[in-house]
Amino acid sequence: MTFAPARRDYVGFTVTSSQDVIFDNVTIHHAGGMGILGENCHNVTIQNSAVTPSGNRYISTTADATHFVNCTGEINLVNNLFENQKDDATNIHGIYAMVDALIDDKTIEVRVQHPHQYGYQFIDKGDTLELVQGPSMITYGLNKVAGVEQISKEITRVVFEKVLDQRFKVGDSVAEIRDYPDVLIKGNTIRRNRARGMLLNCRGKTIVEDNYFHSPGAAILFEGDANFWFEQGGVSDVVIRNNTFDNSVFGVWGNSVLDVAAGISKEYQDTARYNKNILVEGNTFNVYDKGLILDLFSVDGLIFRKNKIVKTNAYPERKIEKEFFNVQYSDNVVIEDNNQFIGF
Repeated sequence: MTFAPARRDYVGFTVTSSQDVIFDNVTIHHAGGMGILGENCHNVTIQNSAVTPSGNRYISTTADATHFVNCTGEINLVNNLFENQKDDATNIHGIYAMVDALIDDKTIEVRVQHPHQYGYQFIDKGDTLELVQGPSMITYGLNKVAGVEQISKEITRVVFEKVLDQRFKVGDSVAEIRDYPDVLIKGNTIRRNRARGMLLNCRGKTIVEDNYFHSPGAAILFEGDANFWFEQGGVSDVVIRNNTFDNSVFGVWGNSVLDVAAGISKEYQDTARYNKNILVEGNTFNVYDKGLILDLFSVDGLIFRKNKIVKTNAYPERKIEKEFFNVQYSDNVVIEDNNQFIGF
């Protein structure tokens, strides 16, 4: 049993509005928050490094080992150890801000919603923002920023160059359209932590290969919502290959080993497709029962093929209602050539 404070204020390293940053052979034994937090950065690499507790300690960082917000260029996590942190190994995403007021046909006020985002600056003159319908996560269109005024740590007034889409209303959201980073996650070990393995919500090319995952929740979660965390997601090109997923989802942090979700209201589930183009190939899934390996919601385009699924005795078997695969409100999903069900 471990006890923790309510706040996660003290990051090991905060890197803001910087470029070409490399962490090489760095060990973080403890931080009272994230291990490494990158915000508005271009090209960040973490390699040959570790987040691991020292001595007889049980806890390393009290939040994510690494975390990236509104970054560009490249994000590389290569040959690292992430263990015993109280949240995920990484979370890569953008930011949604909710429309708080419509001032005129070109002017709005937006409010960052989650307390962890207060004071975060991500809108500048000249930026292009996507205008997003909150309940569906569907983008109405794009509009360029003509002017910005910071009203408070929560509220920003934004003036656009063009007249706003007439469908846009209070309660919808905006997010920055940018040069989404390409992400490489290769050769890492993720284990012994509290929550999930990785939250991957970047629209650039994302490759996850040759990693080892042993996490109590989902090893990989694709998400995004404009109703709680307000984290911009919606992947568009992901390859997950040659990884070992070792008896994940033995806790409560997820429905499946690979969990694809989105904060979409029921009335839009038939039409909204938030995450796209995911290839899962050549991986090994060590599982202790027939619980879910894939849980898909609002996906357009996923291929799951040539993966090996091996039965273990690592944990007691659960009462299973849906075995291995659950696909809801999704299109173009292919599950094939996964005939190596060993031990069942």
